[in-house]
Amino acid sequence: MRRNKPTPFKPEECLIEYMLNKLVDADTASFTKIMEAFALTKVTEGEKAIGSAAIQTASGFYKQYLYQRSRNRSGDHCLKCRGFKTGGRKNRSIVMGYKCSVFAAFQSIASNLLFTIKNFKLLIYNKTNMKKIISFALTCLITQTGIAQEQKIFTTPYGNNISVGKYASVNGINMYYEIYGEGMPMVLVHGNGGNVASMANQIEYFKSKYKIIVADSRAQGKSSDTKNLLTYEQITDDWAALLDQLHIDSAYFIGWSDGGIESLLMAIRHPNKVKMMAIMGANLQPDSSAVYGWAVRWVKNLDSLNNVRIAKKDTLYNYVQAKKMFNLLGQQPHIPLAAVQKIKAPTLVMSGDKDVIKEAHTLQIYQNLQKAWLCIFPGGTHMMPETDPDLFNATVEKFFSKPYYRPDTKTVFGIKD
Repeated sequence: MRRNKPTPFKPEECLIEYMLNKLVDADTASFTKIMEAFALTKVTEGEKAIGSAAIQTASGFYKQYLYQRSRNRSGDHCLKCRGFKTGGRKNRSIVMGYKCSVFAAFQSIASNLLFTIKNFKLLIYNKTNMKKIISFALTCLITQTGIAQEQKIFTTPYGNNISVGKYASVNGINMYYEIYGEGMPMVLVHGNGGNVASMANQIEYFKSKYKIIVADSRAQGKSSDTKNLLTYEQITDDWAALLDQLHIDSAYFIGWSDGGIESLLMAIRHPNKVKMMAIMGANLQPDSSAVYGWAVRWVKNLDSLNNVRIAKKDTLYNYVQAKKMFNLLGQQPHIPLAAVQKIKAPTLVMSGDKDVIKEAHTLQIYQNLQKAWLCIFPGGTHMMPETDPDLFNATVEKFFSKPYYRPDTKTVFGIKD
């Protein structure tokens, strides 16, 4: 029996329609977050135009989807949107035949966490695959640095700049890095599942004032990995080795989330390399003593979903690699306060007042440092470097702009001990 050749999707429609039809069981809030990821990603002008068209297309399709669900047709129902063929009632398929520019945009917002799928193969449209794709989408969301509420588009392709991008061989891996500007060295360290592009707002702001060294940490972005357990200590030592190769003996550090943890560890393990540092949303322990319970449960639940995919030898995504990232979030770090108390580098400790990290824990880090300022951003979240880069960057710049000093109200009042 002759079968009709499936019609390939148009680039501006394929991924959006794909996600729409696969996320049938996702609630509106979850779907909206994913759509925001498409709308707000940092892409080239060409991809930006395609992404805009994709959002408009998805809006219409999503309304159709809600309409069908309201008529109780969502079960095995497959929306007859443009660009794909349907088979029998129990075996509807979606075929993606070539690279999708919108998927490239999705890669960017998901922090390029080792996405290697540039072409989708034949997928059977059924309830099993619905759950699989939901798991895939949630994995993408947890292993990125977060979904920005507001992102800027930069003319420089940070994280994919062939004119400055290089690799350094450090500790058995190839570590991707980029350098911008001149002056005193400043190191930017991204969060879990992030990459160079995650720090684009900071690169753009500080590159006229400092020599910016920014890289993809081990197992993230374009940097490679080994089969060994991934630890914050190993990532920190990679950064130290990179600075040695670049003949940089010391630098200012800005570390966001996991990058904040690694900056603290740099000051502990390689103290001479840190002049001053600014850390955002860092923690010393992975449990509810430091992190809000909802975040602990969230990581645990998604790690469980990830484990199921590994057990089933799912190849849709690199779940083994994602497991390493979950292990960092859920099982590490373990930094004793005694080690923090020995840090000599002046440190700006920051968090949002509704962060992943408990305010009390951020305060504890601040109180155990020898030289520190504290900043809790009002109305801020864990995503401050991205959602309000102007305020974040200005706060860091003020701290770095002069030698460390510690104002005290007692001194202002002229009170002596």
